[in-house]
Amino acid sequence: MIYLIAGHNSKGTGASGVRGTDEAEMTIELRDDIADNLRRAGVKVTTDDDRKSLRSVLRWLGSIVRPNDVVVDIHFNAFHSTAANGTEVFVSKNHTEREAKLARNILDAITESLGTRSRGVKTEDRSQHRSIGILSGRPAKAVNVLIEVCFITSPSDVSKYDANYGKMLERISEVLMNEAYCNG
Repeated sequence: MIYLIAGHNSKGTGASGVRGTDEAEMTIELRDDIADNLRRAGVKVTTDDDRKSLRSVLRWLGSIVRPNDVVVDIHFNAFHSTAANGTEVFVSKNHTEREAKLARNILDAITESLGTRSRGVKTEDRSQHRSIGILSGRPAKAVNVLIEVCFITSPSDVSKYDANYGKMLERISEVLMNEAYCNG
């Protein structure tokens, strides 16, 4: 089973970017489009409830995920400088080889399709938060990755995202389909 999580709920809890972009809206749209692709391919996928808090989502995941399940948390980066750019994927401090490989495959899919700079696969302790609940919290028994697709405060990243959305969507979906078929 693949669980797709929109990093921020529909109450506008995410960052704001150029041209009025809203992280919550973008994560929900991307999550839903990936889920639709996976379902059409026969992959079992579940999405979170946009009205629930992070704490509720973590509790829900903790009660249902199994060790072979995959949890992908989708986010967009933001920074006070419009020069900050690129894509990165986070794994837990105690990540498995499978998580590292999935993170690398997703990172490559995004950077190659969008043309964004790779900021690498990083452990959660290298994030601004030092610890990320979705990675080391309740669903820790599953295969967990957190994607920072691009900087919504970077005009260049947002333009690349808008221009290459379909290609990126297909590439991420392919990575997750392969993950489901090879390890599910």
